[in-house]
Amino acid sequence: MAFPSSRCCLATIFVIATLVPCVSAQRGGAVDPSRAGGAVDMSNAGSPIMERNSNPRSVFVSGKVLLAGGGAAPQVLIERICSGMVRREGYTNAKGSFQFELGRNSTERDASQGDSDRMVANKMTRSTPSGGAEIRFDDCELRASLPGFISTTVPMRVDNDVSQLQVGTIVLKKLGGAEGSVVSVTTMAVPKDAREAFDRGRKAGTEKKFDEAVKDLNKAVTIYPQYAAAWSLMAEIHRLQNQFDPARKEYAQALAADPKFVSPYFGLAAMAVMENKWTEAAQLSDQLIQLNAFAYPMAYFFNAAANLNLGKLDAAEQSARKFQEVDKTHSRPDIALLLANILTGKHQYAEAAQLYRDYLALKPDAPNADALKNEARRLEGLNAARQQ
Repeated sequence: MAFPSSRCCLATIFVIATLVPCVSAQRGGAVDPSRAGGAVDMSNAGSPIMERNSNPRSVFVSGKVLLAGGGAAPQVLIERICSGMVRREGYTNAKGSFQFELGRNSTERDASQGDSDRMVANKMTRSTPSGGAEIRFDDCELRASLPGFISTTVPMRVDNDVSQLQVGTIVLKKLGGAEGSVVSVTTMAVPKDAREAFDRGRKAGTEKKFDEAVKDLNKAVTIYPQYAAAWSLMAEIHRLQNQFDPARKEYAQALAADPKFVSPYFGLAAMAVMENKWTEAAQLSDQLIQLNAFAYPMAYFFNAAANLNLGKLDAAEQSARKFQEVDKTHSRPDIALLLANILTGKHQYAEAAQLYRDYLALKPDAPNADALKNEARRLEGLNAARQQ
């Protein structure tokens, strides 16, 4: 399918080039956003290793999880979603309540987790004049995770003078659907020495001691070859270093151990997107969506970008709109730019122009704001011409 303008394709190329800045630098330069007709910033999708705060301020977050129809939900995993990426934070108690600490000792808490959840960069903090760290989670929300249930989400808003945040109640509704899990079933049978090696490897990974992390993770899978979480985490570390060949082999080992473990599908899809392997990216993101779309909402974003590049505009539009639907906190306003590119290809100029304006309403100081305004005017002109 031919696009009416090269702008659409150029914008999509820029979408992928900004997925992980260090990867795009090694795989060809990004298209200038001022000429892209709407660049989509996907830098957070690369899951960079979290960095420590030198002087963090703690915030205690608390809430409750209930089952639809009444009743507490004990021992339920609480997840934090920031910019489309997921990380574990803790579990509910016997009464369905939860509390966890953000800011202080976050790296140590993450290191103790027993699966290969996302190692998300701590981009929600910035220095204050007093030298401390101002914690910002404006683009984050919380949800509960329990197989066979769908969770409501609650937004997070942490102001400077807040040390305790009560987020309210999360509700779980029974849903027969999601087959995949963010926690591998093989983790339940891990021997103690393999788990300890995994924990050391994860801690080293969050500290960006990659060689040390890989050494410990290799030890874990040597002790317990079916350790899907360890294989996946080792693949993640190699992916973050742009070492895609070993990452693919390790993701494959993870899926061989546990075919319904969703984390490897996300990593493989992200690599396919970075390498412009659009058919593979579409297939992998489709698999991820079918297994457990709630775990990685960015799968819809990947799927939309892949199908746009394959010329499958209806499928691309469906995935882009689905991402808009699940991204209730507008953590990825750049979805408007991707959808605008798709609709431009379908000659739906009026809505495409409005999407550019919607994006600018959320991001008035965008570096390419003038270019986006010009593109909106151009599309409005095309729409007016079609009405005559």
